[in-house]
Amino acid sequence: MPIIWALSSQKSMRYNELKRHLNGITNIMLTRALKDLEEHGLVKRVEYNQIPPHVEYSLTEPCMELLPALAIINQWGEGQMLNNRSEEFE
Repeated sequence: MPIIWALSSQKSMRYNELKRHLNGITNIMLTRALKDLEEHGLVKRVEYNQIPPHVEYSLTEPCMELLPALAIINQWGEGQMLNNRSEEFE
């Protein structure tokens, strides 16, 4: 979900730009996750054969349809974190 969330804020992102948005992720984990998301039709990978060559990632249309549901899950999670913090201080 963090990859989808990061890509949702941009039209497209290069690999290193995406990696900077994801604290603590290794190159291996990011590469595997992007490959899985691409295989499931959630992320699109576009190679640009220019000098220097580069690759950009973006969300597919089906993934864009998931964003409202992910926003609801995010709001719920933030609410749970706030509830847990307030219980710690009681």
